[in-house]
Amino acid sequence: MSINQYVGGNFLDSGDAPEVDIAPGLRRQALLSGKNLALCLTSFEEGGLLPQHTYPHEQAGYVIFGSLELDVGGIRYAAEAGSAYLIRGDLGFSARAIEPSLTINGFSAATPPPLPGESDFAFLAQAERGKQRAGAYEVVVGATSVPKNEIVSGFWRQTLIYGDDLMLVLCTFSGGGSLPEHNHHNEQAGYIISGALELNVEGQTHVARAGCSSFMHSNQFHSARALEDSLSIDAFSPPRLEYLPEA
Repeated sequence: MSINQYVGGNFLDSGDAPEVDIAPGLRRQALLSGKNLALCLTSFEEGGLLPQHTYPHEQAGYVIFGSLELDVGGIRYAAEAGSAYLIRGDLGFSARAIEPSLTINGFSAATPPPLPGESDFAFLAQAERGKQRAGAYEVVVGATSVPKNEIVSGFWRQTLIYGDDLMLVLCTFSGGGSLPEHNHHNEQAGYIISGALELNVEGQTHVARAGCSSFMHSNQFHSARALEDSLSIDAFSPPRLEYLPEA
């Protein structure tokens, strides 16, 4: 890729990742990544279009603000602010911004994939669209339709959407709320939507404010404390089984 990808680190402050034009009216910031998970921020101007294309892996995203019209495998979906979406591997996918929009996306790959040249989009969509059938699983889910579970005092978790390789979880903290130290084999990439969290990873403490991202590599011990009311989105690869709605 021609853009930076911050592999191996735990913290990335807002503004430290360069923005790169990826299509007319679209800009991407490659954030943190690990062995099997990458995090990216994508901004759309009104009318900005991401043409039809495919990836061999999964992509899960969350609309921070604005609204998008998604075409996934030939089926159209509306994704408003506060919605999560999941794109299965090898499905034709396009996105058009109804208004200025910002999304955070996780990819089940070590780096976010380079987009093919514009002349390749139509060919890829035609070649790959038939590999999987859209509509057989949830593609877009609004956070307001997902139960909010208080895990510990001052910390709530919502499992928004998940596939074979990715899961997106929305985390709400009240000021002073904390998540005790723990670890898991799943890689975890986080993005602070609002507020501020004091994060500790393997004894290293960092204050992450809105626009900052974090990465917890497999089995790293980590904890979080909210310095104020805060909202964050976390991607996990593979999905955390204990976070499944049936669990």
